[in-house]
Amino acid sequence: MISETRKKLLVVGFVVTLLYSLHFAIPLYVNSIMLGQFFSKEIVSVIIMLGAISALFVTTHLGASIKKYHNYKTTLWLLFVSILTTGFIGFTNIGILVALLYILHFSCVAALFITVNLYIEEFTDVEEEGATRGLFLTLLNTGILIAPLVAGGLVNTSGFAGIYTVSALTLVPVIFLIKKFYSHAKEPKYSNANFLLAIDEARKDKNIFGALAALLALELFYVLMSVYASIYIVQVIGIPLPVYLGVIMPFALIPFVLLPYGLGKLADIETGEKELMMLGIILIGLATLGITFISSTNPMFWAGILFIARAGAATLEAMVFSYFFKKVERSDVGLVALFGSIRTVAFIFVPLVGSIFFLLSDNFKILFVLSGLAILYSLRPVLKIRDTK
Repeated sequence: MISETRKKLLVVGFVVTLLYSLHFAIPLYVNSIMLGQFFSKEIVSVIIMLGAISALFVTTHLGASIKKYHNYKTTLWLLFVSILTTGFIGFTNIGILVALLYILHFSCVAALFITVNLYIEEFTDVEEEGATRGLFLTLLNTGILIAPLVAGGLVNTSGFAGIYTVSALTLVPVIFLIKKFYSHAKEPKYSNANFLLAIDEARKDKNIFGALAALLALELFYVLMSVYASIYIVQVIGIPLPVYLGVIMPFALIPFVLLPYGLGKLADIETGEKELMMLGIILIGLATLGITFISSTNPMFWAGILFIARAGAATLEAMVFSYFFKKVERSDVGLVALFGSIRTVAFIFVPLVGSIFFLLSDNFKILFVLSGLAILYSLRPVLKIRDTK
C-alpha cells in the first residue's frame, strides 16, 4: 500500500497536472490565429512543424538531463523558461521573435509532459496504476475542457496578451508546489537515458512495442481530428463554426472526463488493459471510416459519430497509459521520454503526409478511409501483448 507521505505527494502531482493542462490548453486554440497575424498560412504551418521538430529534439535529449540533474531541477528550469516564453508572446510585435517564442513554448510543453509523468509514476502504487492514470487523464482533459472558456473570455477583454499572460501565470503556483513538496523527495537512480537505446529496447519488447503502437495510432487520430476533420466538417459539409465549437465538440469530448478513472480502476481490479485497448482501437477506426458515410448537415449526426470516436479514444488512452507504466520501471527515463515523444512525432508526420496527399487529391473521404484502416492495423501489435490480468 502507498504510504501517507507518498499519497500526499501524488495529490500534489495531480494539482500540478491540472495547472499544467490549463497552461498549454488556454492558448491551444488561438496559437495558429496569433501566428497568422504575422505570417501567411503556409508559413504558420512551417512554424508549427518546426515547433514539433524542436519538441522532438528536446524530448529525445531530456533523459540525459534528468539523469544528470534529476527531475526536480530539470522541471524547475523548464517551468522558468515556459513562463518567460509564454508570457512574452502576447507583448511583442516582432514576427520572428513571436515564432521563436512559440517554438520554445511548444518544446517546453512537450518536455513538461514527461517530467510531470515521472512525478506521477514515482508516487503511484503499481496495484493502482490504472486508477491513478485514469485520474491523471481526467484532470488533464478537464483542463483542456475548461481552457477554451477561459480563452474565450480573455480574448474579448484583453486580447492575445491576456491569454498568454494567464497561461504563463498558471505555472507560477506549480513552481511553489514543486519547490515545497518535491525538493527533498527521493528520486530513483535514473537509467537508460539514451533515447536510441530506448527505441531499440522498445522494438525488442513486444509488450512495450504494442503499447507504443497503440499510442501512435491514438496520437495520429488526435492530429487527424484537430486538423483535417475540423476543416472537413466546417468547410466541406457546411456545419457553422459556432455550432461545431459550441455544440458538437463539447458533447463529443464528454467521454474524456467520464471514462478514464472508472476504466482504469476496472483494468486494475478485473479486466486488465488488452481487451479494452483493442475496443478503443476498433471504435476509433470504425468511427473514422464512418465519417466518410455522413453527408448530413444535422449537428446531431456529427455529435454522435465524434462522441463514439472520442469514447474509443478515451478508452484507448486510459488503457495505454495504465499498461505502459505498469510495464516500465519508474527509473527508465529513456522509455518514458520515448512515450512522451510519440505525440510530437504525430504532429510532424500527419501534416507532412496530409500536405503530400492534398497535392495529389482533394478527396477528404479517401484520407479518412486510409487513416481508419491505419488505425485498425495497430490491432496487430496489440494482439501480441501480454495482459496484466
